[in-house]
Amino acid sequence: MPEGFAITLRLVRGHPLLGRPLATEPETILPLLTVGAEPCLAAHVGDAEVAETFVRVVLSFVLVPGGAIPLLNDDDAHA
Repeated sequence: MPEGFAITLRLVRGHPLLGRPLATEPETILPLLTVGAEPCLAAHVGDAEVAETFVRVVLSFVLVPGGAIPLLNDDDAHA
């Protein structure tokens, strides 16, 4: 699970189609990644409870990168 967490953070944060709107037009993409994400969560999960919890936790770290838990690179995410 730590490897998947680290990879997901790196890929989503580094994705140009997500990163640019988050930085320049958050009002456009945030609703799609939060309240509008329910259909995507429901469609792409296997073990629904575990997968949805994982997706929601990762999404929170993507949307709010700062905080008490430093997640600046893969080593941080693994820890």
